[in-house]
Amino acid sequence: MPGAGLEAHGAAGDDLRVTLRIRYPAARYEMEWSGSAACDADGIARLRVPYATDTANGDGTVVQASWRLGGE
Repeated sequence: MPGAGLEAHGAAGDDLRVTLRIRYPAARYEMEWSGSAACDADGIARLRVPYATDTANGDGTVVQASWRLGGE
């Protein structure tokens, strides 16, 4: 599954953190996926998200997506 490629620009060493909440209504189940990547020397963080954020994922749908770059 290719998922989605994310790219963020910050300071070298900054962390990009992404969290997705996926709902599977037929199963009455929700799950959370989290991933992170550090900005390289050029200040670019790249992360592959294994879920679509704008279309259904099989029976699942992303109901919440959040991200943070740098900071605490």
